[in-house]
This record gives sequence, structure tokens and C-alpha cells, in this order.
Amino acid sequence: MKNCPFCAEPILDAAIKCKHCGEFLTPQEATSAPPHQAAQPWYVQKAVIIVCLLSIGPLALPMIWFHPTLAPRYKVLITLVTSLITWGLILATIKALSVLQEYYELINQL
Repeated sequence: MKNCPFCAEPILDAAIKCKHCGEFLTPQEATSAPPHQAAQPWYVQKAVIIVCLLSIGPLALPMIWFHPTLAPRYKVLITLVTSLITWGLILATIKALSVLQEYYELINQL
């Protein structure tokens, strides 16, 4: 018995793939396996993250921060840009509501 180098769980000495984490243990197996987009969980696929950022904005930021291969500087940059856009939209909404309130007050005076 030996321990898996990825998850440290005990596996057989002749094992090619860890039964606990699913990682290949020999380099030739890892390089010959074609990378699959479906092998990644749905929440780290780029298309899903982009759709979530565009639809729910800052609520999608945990998907960015839990992404395993994204560099920390990009995580910070995406967070800052999303925060600035959200802040701008909040200010625009407040301004639009105040203009609507002024129009309703004008209508009520007539």
C-alpha cells in the first residue's frame, strides 16, 4: 500500500488511478488523456461564470474565487471591476428613482 500523492489516501501499489480523487498516478496516462471540458465541474466552466456575472453580478463572485486555475490577480481584478459596475448601477438606480419621485410630485400638484 502507498499513499496517493494528490489526496494522501491509501491505494494499492499497482494502482494507475486513485480511487478516491480520480487522479492518474503515472505521467504517461495523464499526458495521453485528452482534456475534456465536461471533466470540470459546471461552476468552473468559463461560459457559466460569464453568464452568471452578466446576470447576477456580484453574487457570482464566489464562483470566481473558488476557481482552481484562475490567478489571484485576475480574481482581484474581476472583483474590483464587478464592484465598480455594481456601485455605478446602484447610483444610477437611486438617481432614476429620485427623478421618478419628482415627476410623481409634479403630477400630484396638477
